[in-house]
Amino acid sequence: IKDAEVILSAGPEGVRIISEDTLKKLEGKTRVLADVNAVPPTGVENLDPNDDMEEFMDGIYGVGSLAIGGLKRKAEKALLERTMKRDKGILDYEAAFEAVKEEIEMPSAKATPTTS
Repeated sequence: IKDAEVILSAGPEGVRIISEDTLKKLEGKTRVLADVNAVPPTGVENLDPNDDMEEFMDGIYGVGSLAIGGLKRKAEKALLERTMKRDKGILDYEAAFEAVKEEIEMPSAKATPTTS
């Protein structure tokens, strides 16, 4: 992961995947880190489950599991509403993607990580 700009931590619940020591080694290259594990200890040390593009280490912005879950719930709701309005109640991948893009207001980025 040392050369990754974006990292998604998705390990078993209650298991720390990325420690603070590892995070310190990532400073400079990694810009965004997301963790889907809300069960303590979270998968990424120092990343709060509620963080939504919050800078939690120098130059590293995090997305916590509860922020990811909130977006997931909005997407699911938009898809369910859209399928209820259709005759067949089925959406293919492209229609589902378009529905989510239309229905979910994407928040303006709190941080705009760029690479050098």
